[in-house]
Amino acid sequence: PLFSEVEKISLLELCKESKEELFLKNHHINQKGEVGDGMYLILEGKVKVHDKEHDYGTLAKGEYFGEYSLIDNKPRSVSVTALEETTLLKIQAANFLKLIDSDKGFVQGILSVLIKRHRELDITQERLAASKKQMELAHSQLSGLIQYAMDAIIMFDSDFRIVLANDSAKAILENEDVELRNILYFLDEESAHLLEKLIGNHSNSSKGMNTHLPNTIKVIGSNEGISTNEGTISSYGNEDETYYTLILR
Repeated sequence: PLFSEVEKISLLELCKESKEELFLKNHHINQKGEVGDGMYLILEGKVKVHDKEHDYGTLAKGEYFGEYSLIDNKPRSVSVTALEETTLLKIQAANFLKLIDSDKGFVQGILSVLIKRHRELDITQERLAASKKQMELAHSQLSGLIQYAMDAIIMFDSDFRIVLANDSAKAILENEDVELRNILYFLDEESAHLLEKLIGNHSNSSKGMNTHLPNTIKVIGSNEGISTNEGTISSYGNEDETYYTLILR
């Protein structure tokens, strides 16, 4: 693809100065941190692109890598290793730059590809910007639904720290500044024990939680106002972090 707009006569000239290299299975082709001196086209075989144990993907016949080395002498950002016996065509940076200096048609072909890539990038960025606006609108709508709901909605993490509370929740908690406070402090002893038990049971399970509370919850506000509530509790998140949503009525 990098040379798709280059005339055949110029490509033949580039190939005359390029050479084939054979790599056996598990042999390193490039090492991260090495200064590159050219790019590689895969003629046969398959390679993996990686950084130590982290794999970024595989490349096969007809694909290429290391093209940045044609125009700069910076260290390579990843390593490349042969997954099987692999034959590569190495295009030396020196020969590439020699054609840039002497062959106007070669330059025009490379520029055509770069301009096309730039336009495709612009289109992608426009689509991302539109998607971001849609996400912001959806987030705004969801926040409005939560904030102005009649029921008290309290979201908290696995350490019982409140991360979000709507206006109805702040009203029964009698506190406008509840974020990062422990929700158990706002419950009587029996209700706090119930919530701890439900969360403890869920933490030992691989399933999500979405259930009605078996007993009513007694909330004690910061001004010692008391409300008794029915409610539901649900969970969301992943194996690294779990959050809970308590809805009280």
